[in-house]
Amino acid sequence: MHGDKQKWLEAFIKHHRWDGDKAKKIQELEARNICKWLLDLDLQKYDVLEIGCGNGYLGKMIIKELADKKKVFTYHFTDLLEECIDTTKKTLEGVPNGNIKFDTLDVYKINEKIKPRSQGIIISTGFASAASHKDAVPLVSETLREGGILICDFINHLSPILFIMQLPKYILNCTKRSKSYHFGKIGIKKFFRSSNLELLKSKTISFRRNPILCMFKKTA
Repeated sequence: MHGDKQKWLEAFIKHHRWDGDKAKKIQELEARNICKWLLDLDLQKYDVLEIGCGNGYLGKMIIKELADKKKVFTYHFTDLLEECIDTTKKTLEGVPNGNIKFDTLDVYKINEKIKPRSQGIIISTGFASAASHKDAVPLVSETLREGGILICDFINHLSPILFIMQLPKYILNCTKRSKSYHFGKIGIKKFFRSSNLELLKSKTISFRRNPILCMFKKTA
């Protein structure tokens, strides 16, 4: 998320802390795919940084799966809003937290709290998917070590309404006047490659407004 705290706080409240049935369903579908991708990596240790943790529901499901599979891991929840961090802590009540920590983090100032080339896995999904914002991608990439993994999601433009709304923005990108760099899956691979992030996998979670989930690997 960009550093406009008031804007995102209003969205957080308006969307009931992103805790509605539809939001939960999307998070559950995303968590299922993310867990499969992570387990397929077969790492000795999973050090996860989540950027924009929201209400913590997605992270809780990932932690449960890693623990159930007896994987060694650490999980670092971050969000621009203190309200999100507080909500996440409540979501994780009862979950052993010896390997879990929480911090506020503005993705556009990520280098103030996260060292370059220090991260193994970064996850960023949800209402804003902070790490997929156009100006945030190169900053997030700098924090990943070579071979590190970034998992984030993108709006699926297959909804007729979104198609009409987003196509002009994508066309404007040709003149460098737009923040939009993708239209559905179109443009994602090329844009992320410019920040040394190679697209490994993508999955359409559902149709209409629901997201496209992607996994990238840091190549240099």
